[in-house]
Amino acid sequence: MTREKLEALNKQRALKRGKSEKPIKQSTSKKTKWTTISIWLNALLLIALLMILLYLPIDSGF
Repeated sequence: MTREKLEALNKQRALKRGKSEKPIKQSTSKKTKWTTISIWLNALLLIALLMILLYLPIDSGF
């Protein structure tokens, strides 16, 4: 191969390395977003369940 082709290959490989590192950082930020959303949804479900359990004895008394 000529020197130009080798330089072009090296540039392509360097770009691929740069691209492969960026999605890893993005996926961790996405994971933290999904984790936060999951925690909030679980909290809402827990509150709803507690409200149902606490209001059932009041309704059954009538």
